[in-house]
Amino acid sequence: MIKLIMTLSLLYTIAAIASTDTEKRELPKKLDVGARHQTSGLNSHFPDHLQNFEQYIDHYREVMSKARTDLKAANREWVLGGNTPFLLQPESHCRQKLPNKYQRGVVLVHGLTDSIYQMRHLAEYFQQQCFYVVTLLLPGHGTRPGDLLEVSWKDWVAAVDFAVDQMANLVDNIYLGGYSTGGTLALYKASKDKRVKGVFAFSPAVKITGWSALTGFIDWLGVMLFDSMRWHSVMKDEDYFKYESFPYNAVYQIYQLTKVTTRSLAKNGLDVPVFTVASAEDSTVKVEATIELMKSLKHKTNHMLLYSQHRHSEPAPIRVVDSHFPEKRRLGLAHTGLSIPIDDPYYGENGAYRNCSHYYDEGNQDYVHCKQDENVFTGETTKENLKNGILVRPMYNFLYQEMIDQLDSFIKDL
Repeated sequence: MIKLIMTLSLLYTIAAIASTDTEKRELPKKLDVGARHQTSGLNSHFPDHLQNFEQYIDHYREVMSKARTDLKAANREWVLGGNTPFLLQPESHCRQKLPNKYQRGVVLVHGLTDSIYQMRHLAEYFQQQCFYVVTLLLPGHGTRPGDLLEVSWKDWVAAVDFAVDQMANLVDNIYLGGYSTGGTLALYKASKDKRVKGVFAFSPAVKITGWSALTGFIDWLGVMLFDSMRWHSVMKDEDYFKYESFPYNAVYQIYQLTKVTTRSLAKNGLDVPVFTVASAEDSTVKVEATIELMKSLKHKTNHMLLYSQHRHSEPAPIRVVDSHFPEKRRLGLAHTGLSIPIDDPYYGENGAYRNCSHYYDEGNQDYVHCKQDENVFTGETTKENLKNGILVRPMYNFLYQEMIDQLDSFIKDL
């Protein structure tokens, strides 16, 4: 009887979630849960025994070598290289205040289900701007989706704490940058640690969808009943640098992180410069919350780039940028890819990977067309955009250079 009640509760919860999407679409057929959906036992928690960045990098390369299920001789170095954390020292012309100590450094943090690859272009940019750059791989990431089943937001915070502590030995002024969940972590840390002198946030997850509060309960039911119930989606995981399969626990942890971040910002404030980039059309996070946050922060150099398909204005420090070019089949930008330029060989316009997860179904022809056809639209997966035809969710920013120009101006005022 208990199992019956719990199962009915689960079905009711899933039905409630599904009812929020009024699109009439057949539910995808999920793949069977496989080895990649089990925890590796190597990457669900932060390895707090590490003493420095060099050990940190070596540790994660070894862990990925053991835990990933998709490594082959032909792709091994490419996959490991794109997922492994790295350091970039400032260019030789950059002024050092003391031997082996630089004026400023930035810790870059990727998003949920993503990896270091997402931050590589920005890392190279910041290096050119004389920042000492460290990229973090958050616990649960870079190995297999199953490692997100046991991860906690506190492990992600521990990773950022480690990076800031280490960076304090290398630079005078520490900055944090992040995409989505990484942006949330940057805001949270900056609100609690006075050593952080500024934040660069790309599509930050200030607030996410309301149903996410239920995902902890759904995951608990999956633990009690069937492992397959713990997964919001189970897919092929063809992307080498981002999980496509997505467990409910991952959603619940970012929900928890947004809650503690909101409380910390309300209690402690944030009196450091913040540069934010977001798309007004965002199917992952509530961008309205990011807009309200930027309006509430008072630092005089704060700046926000808001890409929008619809012309409108916002008060300072927000600058609205038109991202709607239907004549080029570009309906707009999405939550994904704002940190990646259009010519990236993997995620770019002509790159090796296309994000068509919104159509996923082994027998769905829309999924096949999205993956293969040339004449498709790009844009966020909103109901409005999906009405135009087959839509690829862009993993790149076709206005990347204009964003970099704005970053240049912002950094000059730091």
